[in-house]
Amino acid sequence: MVLEVMPSAKAQIQFPLPIVVTPGVTLWASNFDAWPAALSTSALRYWSNTGVSNSQGAEWDRSSAGGSQQVGTLTGLTIGRSYTFRAVVKGAAAGATFYMTAAGTSSASAPLTTSYAARALTFTATATSHALTFYVSTTAKVYLDDVSFEAGTVIASSVDLPVAEGDLSLDRSRVPYAVSRVTVPSINTALPESLKPLDGQRVKLTAQAQGRWGTTEPTYSSYARIRQNTFFDPRGTSTSQNYWVASGFNLSLRTDMGNPTPTAVRFTRTTTAAARVSVVVGTGFPQFASGVRILATVRASVAMPGTQVYSRPTASSATSQVLLGTVNIPAGVSEIDVTGTPHSGTNSTSAGISLTFPTVTTTGQTLDITRVIVERKPDTLPAPYFDGGTVSTDPLVTYQWDGLGTAPNRMSSILTRTVTVPGVPVWIPSDTRTFDMAMLSREVSHDGRSVDLELATDEALLMNYSTLTDDYEPMQRQDSLRSIVNYVLDRAIPGAQLQATGAADRPFSVLSDSTNLVLNPRITDLAPHNAWNVSRMYDTTWPGTHNGVPVNGVHLYNPTGQDSYVEVGSGTQAAGMQPGRTYTASMEGSVRTVIGGTNWERQRALVMHAYSPTNGYSIWNSAKIPNAAGSSARVSITFTIPSDATQWFLRAYHGGSSGTITWAKPRVSETHKYSGPHNIDFFNGQGPNTSEYAYSWSGASDNSASRRFSLIDRAPDLLVWRAGESAWDFLETLKNAAGLRLFCDEQRRWWLVDGAEWDVPGRVSVRANNTIEGTDIVDAAGDSAAQGVIARFSWRDTEGNQKTKDDVAGNAGRALLVEFDRPYPGPGTAAAILSRRAGQGRTQDVTILSDLSVTPGQEISITLPGTENQLGTLQSAQFDLANGSMRLESTGLTEVTPGSWLAEDPANTWSTTPDTRTWANS
Repeated sequence: MVLEVMPSAKAQIQFPLPIVVTPGVTLWASNFDAWPAALSTSALRYWSNTGVSNSQGAEWDRSSAGGSQQVGTLTGLTIGRSYTFRAVVKGAAAGATFYMTAAGTSSASAPLTTSYAARALTFTATATSHALTFYVSTTAKVYLDDVSFEAGTVIASSVDLPVAEGDLSLDRSRVPYAVSRVTVPSINTALPESLKPLDGQRVKLTAQAQGRWGTTEPTYSSYARIRQNTFFDPRGTSTSQNYWVASGFNLSLRTDMGNPTPTAVRFTRTTTAAARVSVVVGTGFPQFASGVRILATVRASVAMPGTQVYSRPTASSATSQVLLGTVNIPAGVSEIDVTGTPHSGTNSTSAGISLTFPTVTTTGQTLDITRVIVERKPDTLPAPYFDGGTVSTDPLVTYQWDGLGTAPNRMSSILTRTVTVPGVPVWIPSDTRTFDMAMLSREVSHDGRSVDLELATDEALLMNYSTLTDDYEPMQRQDSLRSIVNYVLDRAIPGAQLQATGAADRPFSVLSDSTNLVLNPRITDLAPHNAWNVSRMYDTTWPGTHNGVPVNGVHLYNPTGQDSYVEVGSGTQAAGMQPGRTYTASMEGSVRTVIGGTNWERQRALVMHAYSPTNGYSIWNSAKIPNAAGSSARVSITFTIPSDATQWFLRAYHGGSSGTITWAKPRVSETHKYSGPHNIDFFNGQGPNTSEYAYSWSGASDNSASRRFSLIDRAPDLLVWRAGESAWDFLETLKNAAGLRLFCDEQRRWWLVDGAEWDVPGRVSVRANNTIEGTDIVDAAGDSAAQGVIARFSWRDTEGNQKTKDDVAGNAGRALLVEFDRPYPGPGTAAAILSRRAGQGRTQDVTILSDLSVTPGQEISITLPGTENQLGTLQSAQFDLANGSMRLESTGLTEVTPGSWLAEDPANTWSTTPDTRTWANS
């Protein structure tokens, strides 16, 4: 198959509301000043001076009932478009019904009156031509005038326009990932006003470059049988007497006859007297005057000369048998091919062919028989073996099993057909690709005949969307970076979400220093946790561990009153909290058996009390632990202790009349200025330390406050989506710090991936014979030659302080400075930028014939005249939609030694790779 380039592209523009694509128009009209060419002249008619609009009209006089007057066939119609046929009509007398009909669609009818009345038929074209007919129910004289035919207004929610010129660029290092600028015709004056980039209008750009010339499927005649094998076991798969009858032989089966049919029936001789083997055909035996043919493949253990072949009306009787021929069967595999005139007369159910063998001196000889054909003598000899399972490679020939039964124990036929209408050449596109893109701008030409459209993938929508107020919701989603991204996507583009595959999810925390004021957060001692109106005990099974460190719970059971709880810390000034300060208390609870009794506000909740002489008691209740056996949750409360408070205490409640609950992992910390999980996540001085946090006790282990120190200077403001900040700018810093790539592909699918692990299958091969032009550049000053990257972050914190922080990656030498007006996200951004620019300063740009399957991220192999073969990664592809070429930009190029593993196609497996490829020359 030879691929050719025949580029084409179309832009399907989608509209929020239907628009007028094509205005309605009158295709023709006549008031009979002259006879309209579109009307047929097959019926009797004459002029009169009775027209409604002028002195002329048409008179149609039908002298027989049911007469019709055809109005000529209308051609050039658009399938699916609405059309209306109009006329003014009256009758010489009232009463007859007048019909107007569009063949194959619909009709309209109304009784005739003696005064002219407007009649109309509206129909939707189902073909490119329709015949229109006047019809009168009874004998009548009809007058017509002002006949017209109109094409209706076309209204649609989308319109397909050809692309006159334009390009489409995909670049994995750029945002948006895909951009395009195309020129389309302006089909009417209303189209430009219907293009509204600010409304998020969509355009589906479909491009096609390569293809091949093929042929349409021909039209064939019906199949006709040319040969039929009347034997029911042609492959020798059964020893049934329905198919085989023997005298002087035992029957068995073999499977070693080779292709095309390995099965055979073995006949083992048991007598030295004359013996017989019969192939049973039955009443369908082909008695033709022109002759019968018997074909079989046999394998003899010894030569069997003088074997006679008979046609018999009854296999077990010699009566009326006819000798067809005598064959000398050699030892080994041979063919029996006998043709003769068969017997005449009535066939029994065992009619068929018999092989009669003369007397021998010993027994035990074997004869294997397979590939048996019993048929009417073919017109041409020889003819190869066939059955219903034979596979045809000729479109004019087919094989089939005939009659009843289960294959291969059935008759079989060869059928042929002829070509009645040959196929015609047709262009077959091979690589159509559609890009669903947002319209960013439109520019109408000065003459109004064309419109330039600027398109991009949905990253552009994020870049154009900003909040009007600060959004703190990302702070609540620190446990999941993917959750943060999905929240922003859905807010900017309702319904947009990340694909499930891609980079594994991970937390993205603001990393704040904090102190857990609870002195025994692992509950290794029950003494600081007094219980009231309920029994308590250690629970060492739940929660078990926290980040590998053993953690106990305090188990509450046998309540004696509704106000049943355990104290979190002892005394009336619990956990060292101070008046006038704001704290968040959190704890994890698990209902072990369902809690009974009145479901009041404190049951299964964390409750804070504070008493001040001025206001008395202030009480804060957390959410409740779900009341189902085995259910657990972490609950929290945030509160400010009154400045004149004299007592405060924290309680974890049972609060029921029955059932059990375990409380564990208590934390009390001063509330961070931003709410979020960093305020309630449990920690203790035992750690363990991580890459983000270090932990310690302020005093004795398990009997002092726990401290958490952030090891990364990540600004807390990072997860505040500031008013006026675009959705893309907000997410860019996060994904860079995580070393990930966020992009939207041409199918509007969002991906969060690790660029180092994201695999785009396929390899692009560029050689001298498919290259239009190419350049090989080594640039020591270019970004791709950078040996190090400095990512500089500048921002103003919530206190108004200007801050600057650098993230550095790589080595000293050629360094690239990239500046961000964003809070510092921690390390990772510089490394991500450096990895995208790696390539030792060498790039190769080539222009070749378009292949729309090419996608950035694929491996690219480039061999240009005068340079060594280079292997790298495809950075970008720019398609010229008009001339069928594409420009490719590569990065990360590595010189490939001839004969090395790198020279092999990545689709090859170890088993298909030549043995000459070794690690030594890789």
